[in-house]
Amino acid sequence: MPRATAISLIVSFPEYTELVQEMVALVKEEISHFKLVHDKIIARGWTLGRDRKDSYVLEILKFFPKGGSRTTQLVHRLLYAALIEARSCERFRLLSEELKDKELAEFYKNLMISEANHYTMFLGFARKYGDRKEVDAKWQQLLEYESEIISNLGKTTAIENSKVIANILDSNKSAGLLYSTLNTQKVHKLLLDQEFKKLSKIKMAAHLCAAILINSL
Repeated sequence: MPRATAISLIVSFPEYTELVQEMVALVKEEISHFKLVHDKIIARGWTLGRDRKDSYVLEILKFFPKGGSRTTQLVHRLLYAALIEARSCERFRLLSEELKDKELAEFYKNLMISEANHYTMFLGFARKYGDRKEVDAKWQQLLEYESEIISNLGKTTAIENSKVIANILDSNKSAGLLYSTLNTQKVHKLLLDQEFKKLSKIKMAAHLCAAILINSL
């Protein structure tokens, strides 16, 4: 997802030189990550799985109205990218803590740090190119909208616990889950189960993604 988002931003908004430079760097970084992941998949005798539609992502996209000025469109795409990257950070944190394979756990920990940096970068650009107060208000609205999506996902589908996900990933049955095909819904339902009773819907995101997120919420 980050590679596609970065390339799309470059093509759609080439006049934003600083943004283009950062997106080029992001594409390079993500390609190197993908190569590392694919090498691990091959080493385990697996085959990369096909990507699948994600109900969470489809619902998030409905939050942003179509049309508007180019600046508005840019800000909306940056906020969307920031949220997805924050959730990737959460997903990798979960894997780094629950995987029995220590090598993979450390690998996902490093990915978590990278995703946290991506999150702050996208949010920072949104605040730079848009009106800061309007962007912050939109970000909070997006988080509140997302909390309802997570809540609904938790109600409509059985919640899976982290040990189940970890055991699946440690087996030889799930190459496709190793990277892009780890279903975001499953992780969100898990997060809901583990933390929803303790934290507010918005603060939960900061708590799970790491300290770097807290100051930006």
